Amino acid sequence: MKTALMQCERSSSLYSQSSLKQEHDSLATTNIAGHYKDKEDYNIELSFVEEGNCSIKYHDNIQDILTECEELKRNKMKNCKDEEFREILSSFTPLHIAAFTSDAETIRLMIKQSGIDINAEALGPRSPLLLACATGNREAARVLIEEGADVNLARSDGITPLMLSVLINAKTTAQVLLDNEANTSAVAVRGKTALHFAAANGFKSIVKLLLNNGAKCNAVLQEGCSSLHLACMFGHTKTAMLLLKHGAEVDLQDNQGYTSLHYATHSENSDVAVKLLEFGAQENAADNLNFTPLHLAAQNDHVDVCDVLLERQADANAISRDRVTALMLAAFHGNLETVKFLCGKGSNLQIRHKSGRTALHFAAQEGHYAVAKVLLDSGSYLHSCDLHGYAPLHKAAQNGHRKVCRLLLDRGANIDLTNDKDTSALIVATNNGHYKTVKLLLDRGANTQICQNSGTSSLHFAAERGHEAIAKLLLVKGAKVNACDKWGLTPLHRAAKNGHHGIVKLLVSYQGNANLTDNWDYTPLHRASENGHSSTAKLLIQLGSDIHAKDKWNFTPLHRAASNGNTEVLNILLTANANVGDRDAMGYTALHRASESGFSATVSSLLTAGCDVNSLDNQGLSPMHRAALNGHDSVVTLLLASGSDINSGVYAQNTSALFSYKRNGKRLELDSLPDCNQGPSALHLASQNGYYKTVSLLLENGANSNATDFWKSTALHKAAEDGQVKSAEALIKYGSDVNLQDKWGYTAAHRSAENGHVQIMQLLLKHGVDLKLVDQWKCTPLMRAAQYGHYDCAKLIIESGTNLDETDRWGFSSYLRACQNGHTKIASLLLESGANPNQTTQEKTTSLMLAAYGGFRDTVEMLLKRKHNPNATMDKSLTALHFASQKGHEDVIRLLVTHGADIDAADKFGYTPLHKAAFHGHESCVRVLLHMGAKHDTEDKQGFTPLLRASQNHHKDVEKTIIEHETRKTRKVCFCGNVTSNNMETVCKDCKMMGMYTVALPLKDGGIDLHKVHMV
Repeated sequence: MKTALMQCERSSSLYSQSSLKQEHDSLATTNIAGHYKDKEDYNIELSFVEEGNCSIKYHDNIQDILTECEELKRNKMKNCKDEEFREILSSFTPLHIAAFTSDAETIRLMIKQSGIDINAEALGPRSPLLLACATGNREAARVLIEEGADVNLARSDGITPLMLSVLINAKTTAQVLLDNEANTSAVAVRGKTALHFAAANGFKSIVKLLLNNGAKCNAVLQEGCSSLHLACMFGHTKTAMLLLKHGAEVDLQDNQGYTSLHYATHSENSDVAVKLLEFGAQENAADNLNFTPLHLAAQNDHVDVCDVLLERQADANAISRDRVTALMLAAFHGNLETVKFLCGKGSNLQIRHKSGRTALHFAAQEGHYAVAKVLLDSGSYLHSCDLHGYAPLHKAAQNGHRKVCRLLLDRGANIDLTNDKDTSALIVATNNGHYKTVKLLLDRGANTQICQNSGTSSLHFAAERGHEAIAKLLLVKGAKVNACDKWGLTPLHRAAKNGHHGIVKLLVSYQGNANLTDNWDYTPLHRASENGHSSTAKLLIQLGSDIHAKDKWNFTPLHRAASNGNTEVLNILLTANANVGDRDAMGYTALHRASESGFSATVSSLLTAGCDVNSLDNQGLSPMHRAALNGHDSVVTLLLASGSDINSGVYAQNTSALFSYKRNGKRLELDSLPDCNQGPSALHLASQNGYYKTVSLLLENGANSNATDFWKSTALHKAAEDGQVKSAEALIKYGSDVNLQDKWGYTAAHRSAENGHVQIMQLLLKHGVDLKLVDQWKCTPLMRAAQYGHYDCAKLIIESGTNLDETDRWGFSSYLRACQNGHTKIASLLLESGANPNQTTQEKTTSLMLAAYGGFRDTVEMLLKRKHNPNATMDKSLTALHFASQKGHEDVIRLLVTHGADIDAADKFGYTPLHKAAFHGHESCVRVLLHMGAKHDTEDKQGFTPLLRASQNHHKDVEKTIIEHETRKTRKVCFCGNVTSNNMETVCKDCKMMGMYTVALPLKDGGIDLHKVHMV
C-alpha cells in the first residue's frame, strides 16, 4: 500500500512537477483513507443484505425452511446486477442464506435436521459464520459457534469473521468470537489484522477489546505501517492514546521512514500530534528522504499542527535530502496561512532547493500571488537565481502568471534579467504562448532585441511556435523582423518550416525578406517545401519568394518537395513554373529524388509536367535506375509508361554509394578500369538488392535478362552472388543464360558457390548449369565452395557428379583448397567421396603442408589420422614441420612431432624447423622444438646455427631461450648438488676444502647424474 505520505517523496522533485501533477498527488490521502474505512473494499457480503431486507420466517418443518431459503436465493440472484455477486450467491447453501436472513432458532433447526455442513464453503471461500459476522447477525453467529462452526475459517484473501465484525463495528459479535478463541493475530492480504481495521476506523472500544485479547499493537502491514500510524493518519486521538498505553512504539517507522507523527500531520486534528509529542515522539524525526513532520504539515496546510511542532522545538528550517524546506512545500502548494505562520516563526526565506530555487521561485512558478506577496513582504530576494539562472520573474513568466509578474515588477524585479543562456522573461513567456504576460512585459518596457546565446530572439520563438498575436505585439514594439540566429535562420524561416501561414504573412508585411538564406542557403520557401506546408509555400511564392533558389547542395524548393513526397507543395511550385530540369549537386532532377524515395504521386506530377524520364545524374543513373535500385515498383511502372529506357546502363564508374562488386568479401580493385560504355541496368540493380517484384516487373516489360555490365556480369550473376533466390527464379524464367561467364570467367554457379547460397545452387543445377566451366584461374564452382568453406554447397555439387580432382592454374584441387583454408569437414567429405588424398600442387605441396602452414590443427589431426606422411617433402625439401615452425603454430608442431615428423629435417638450404622458428622470431615454437629434442647447434649451408639466425633478425627473446638451453646442456654439478663455478671445475669450492672431488656429468631433465665420488 502506498501511503499518503508518498507525497513527501514526490515533493522532493518540486522543480520538475507541475501544479496539476501535485494537485493530483494530494488526492492520495483520500484514497488511502478509503482503503481502510470503506466497508465495500473488504465486506462485499454486506451487499447481500443491502440488496433486499427479506428474512426467513420460523417454520417447524425443515423442508419449508429449505424451500424458503432457495426461493430467497433465486430472488436475490434475479435482482442482482453484479455478475460477481450473482456467481457468489449461486454457490450458497440454504445455511449460508439463513446466516444473514434468519433468527437463531431457525438456524439451529437447520443445523440439526438439514444435514448441511456447518462449515460448508461457498465461493471465496465463505462459511455461514463469515456471512453472519459480515452482515451483523449476532444471534446467528452465536448459534453457529455453539454448534461447532470454525471461528477462524478465512476467505482466500485472509479476511476472517473477526475482521468483518470489526469492519461493521459489531463489538458484541467480536466479543462472542473472541470468547471462542478467534485469532487476533490472523493476517489478511498485505499484512492486515483486525486491529489495523479497528484503529483505521477509530473504533476505540473494539481496539480495547482486541488488545485485551492479545492483539499485537506493533504488528505492521507489508508497507511497515502499524495500527498507531493508521489511527494518527485519520485523527483518532483516543484510539491512538489507547494504543500508546498498551505499548505501541511512538517512533516506529514504516518502509518509507514515516513515524506516527508524520502520519498525524495528514489529519487536521492537532490533538493527535500533541498527544504523540507528550508520549515522547521525536518532533524532528526524518523519513528516508529526510522529510520531517513539519514538512508534511506545511504541505497539507495544517497550521495548528505546525504550531504544535514548532512549540516543541521542531526545526523550522529542516532540509530534506533534496534541500526542500517546509516553507518551500507550503509555497509550492499555495498554502497561504501556513506560509504566513512559518514566515512569522522565522523560517529562512533564502534557503535554496537543490535546483537553486527559493520558496519565492516556487510560489511564482505555481502562480500563488498572495503567497508570493507574503514572501516578498517578509524579505525574499527578488533576483535570486536558480542553477540555470532563472529568477522568480522567469518562472512566473514561463507559466503565464501575469498577476505574479506584475507583483514582482512592482517590487523592482529586473525585467531584462537573463539566465545562463541569455534567456529573458520575455523570451520564456513568448515561447510558452502567454499573450497577456508578454503584453504586460512589453508594456513595462521589456527589450525585444535580447537574444539567447544561440541568437534566438523572442520573435524567433513566437514564429516557431505559431503565436501570431504575440508576434504582432513584438513587431509593434520594434522586434527585428530579419534578425538571424547562429544558424542563419530568420523568424520567417522558422514560421515557414512549421507552416504558420498567418505569421508568414505578418512577417512579410513588416518587411520580412522572403529570400534571405540560412547557413545552408535555405530560403523560407525551401523550409516550407521540405516540410509539406502547401498554403505557406503558396503564400511565399505570392510574396515574391524565388522558386529557383538553390541551397548549399543545389537543391531547389522543387527538389525538397520531391525528396519528401510533398506532392501538394510540388504542384504549387510547378504551377508557378518551377524548372523541372534543375539539377542538384549530384546531378539529380526532382524526378530522380521522388523516384529514389518511391513517391509515386509525386513522380506522376513531375511526369505530367514534362520532366525528362531518361535524364541521367552524375553517376549515369536515370530515375528508372533509382527506382529499381530501391525496389519501388509503382514508380517503375509509371516511368515505363512514360517511355523510360528499360535497358539503359550506368555510364559512370563512381557507383560505390549504390552498390559494390565484391570478391572475397572485399571491394574489387582493378589495375585499369574497363570500357565505361555499358554499366549495370535497372535489372542489375533490382536483382542484386533482392527486389524480386521489381525484377519481374522489368522482365515482363522487356528488360534484357542477359544484359551485361562493365564486368560482363548479368543480373543473374548479381542475384546468385547475393543469394536473391526469387530474383534468380524470375531471371531464369525469362531466359537468363545460367552458363554465361563474366570478365573473370565466373558463371552464376561460381558466384553462388563462393558465397554459399545453396538454394541458388539448387536452382542453377535444376536449370542445367555446367559445373565443368572454369574461371580465368581455372577454378570450378566446387573449388570455390571448398576454398570458402561452404559445406552444403560443396556437398550439393559433389552429389551432382562433378570431377573431384580437377585442378586450377596452380595445381590446386578442391581437396587441397579445403585443407589450405582449414575446412576440415569439406576435406573429409571430398576424401570420402573419392578425391585423391595424395594429390599435390605444381610445387609438390601436400595437403598436410598446406594445413600446417595455415595452423589448422583440426585439419592436420584429421590428415595424420588418415596416415598422411608427415615427412613428405616438396620441391625445396620443405616438410609440413618446416611450414608450421615458420608460421609459429605451436599446437601443430607438437602434433606433427608426436606423429613422427623428423624434428631435425633440413631443406635444400640446410634449414631445420628450428632455424625457421628462430629466424621468424617464434620464441614459444623454439621452446617447444628444443623441449622435444631439436638440435640447437645444427648449421645450415651458410654455416648459421638457429642462434645466429635469431641474432640476424634481432629476436632477443629467441636468443635468450636458445642460450639458456645450451647452458643447461653443458653445465657441471658438484656431488653436493651445487653448480660449479665454471665448466672446467668438477667440484665446488666447499667440497674441495673437504678433500672431495667428483666426475661432472651433464644434467638430465634438470637432475644430477653422478657416476663416481672419491675422497682424497
